[in-house]
Parts: sequence; structure tokens; C-alpha cells
Amino acid sequence: MTSDTAGRHRPGTTMVRMAGWLMLLGAATHLLTLAVGGIGHATTFLAGVGIVLAVLGIGLVRPWRWLAALAFLAALAGAVSGFGALRTSGLPDWAVWPMVAVDGLAALVLFADLWRR
Repeated sequence: MTSDTAGRHRPGTTMVRMAGWLMLLGAATHLLTLAVGGIGHATTFLAGVGIVLAVLGIGLVRPWRWLAALAFLAALAGAVSGFGALRTSGLPDWAVWPMVAVDGLAALVLFADLWRR
């Protein structure tokens, strides 16, 4: 496989791009909390986190490999804090579990990629 100027076919970037798509999905789940919980302190915070995750996801889809470590920390922090906020966030659990699952899966994929390097 040859490299093009956009870096879309560089060897070893498949996992980074997959993590980027997971981060974008995580951003969507964070932004959807505004529809579920209305505008409040927790939901506006989660919407801000969703914007940060979207920026990280776009960078990983590009694929900017140097961003993988920062995105791993963000995804891991999101999964752990989401799990801790299951009963205390004011949101129904069915709205929090998708955020925890997608953030955790993105962290797992990024960890596997970082471990290989």
C-alpha cells in the first residue's frame, strides 16, 4: 500500500482511525445528553466534553498519530468518570451507559495501538 499526501493509506493507521470514529461517536453521545436531560449544569458540561471529543476524533481520523496519547487519556477519563456518575449525574442510566461504553472502547483501541508502538 502506498502513502498519499493526506495520509489515508499509511500502514499502521487503521487502529488510530477506528479510535477516531469511536471518539466521534462518543462526541455524539455526549451531545445527545442535551436532548435527554435538557439544559443544565451536567448536560452543558457533557456537551463541552463532546466538542473536545469531536476535535480529538477528527484529528485521529486524519490520522494524526501524535494525538493518540492525549485521546487515550481523554477517553479513559471519560469512561471512568462516566461510570462513577451513573447514579449521580441526574441523567437516566440508559443515557450514560453508551458514553461509558464508547469511551471505554475507544480507550481500549488506543491503548492497543500505543502498546504496539
